[in-house]
Amino acid sequence: MKVFYQDDTITIYHGDCREILPTLTPVDLVLTDPPYGIEYVSGHYKYGNPFDPIIGDDAFPTETAKTLIAMAKIAAIIFGTEGELAPLVPDSWLIWVKNNWTAGDLKHTYARQHEVAGFWAGRNHQFANGRPSTIVESSRIPSTSLTHPTEKPVNLLEKLITQHSVTSILDPFMGTGSTLRAAKNLGKKAIGIEIEEKYCEIAVKRMAQMMLL
Repeated sequence: MKVFYQDDTITIYHGDCREILPTLTPVDLVLTDPPYGIEYVSGHYKYGNPFDPIIGDDAFPTETAKTLIAMAKIAAIIFGTEGELAPLVPDSWLIWVKNNWTAGDLKHTYARQHEVAGFWAGRNHQFANGRPSTIVESSRIPSTSLTHPTEKPVNLLEKLITQHSVTSILDPFMGTGSTLRAAKNLGKKAIGIEIEEKYCEIAVKRMAQMMLL
């Protein structure tokens, strides 16, 4: 295990989270967007898809998700599909309304304008400002601005973080570091793990900026 980047609040590891997680201590909040196990590839790019397939997207990491829920002292929020998250029995379902539709069967299914995440309350859970709604609105990132094929907007992640009284955050499927950037904007400590070095490099550049949305 090797630290790829570290500053006063952020630590990034490059590697397989299944190998790194056993070396870490519990955190307040787990906030992560793992591969959904759907082998996602978008065909909706005007000049072709600029992204390679996501490593590990052949199966949802159920056992790792169980480990993450157990590591969260205050809360765990994990994005995924309803089918993959339901067996983990979330305490609540969060609905991200993204103000645009997602990919899917364009002829025979409704156009989904949302994604879901499961929420699990930890043993020390408390909301920061009263009981929040299950609906969280935040416009998705335009395809021309993405640094990762399934990148979540920093604004969305900031909203989710500030709903809970936390000081430390873990994202073991970090991508290009949106969760870490949200944590840094809010003055929180965060740990990120990412298996693809090219995304670690992008995340490091994002951490160097004073403020990033």
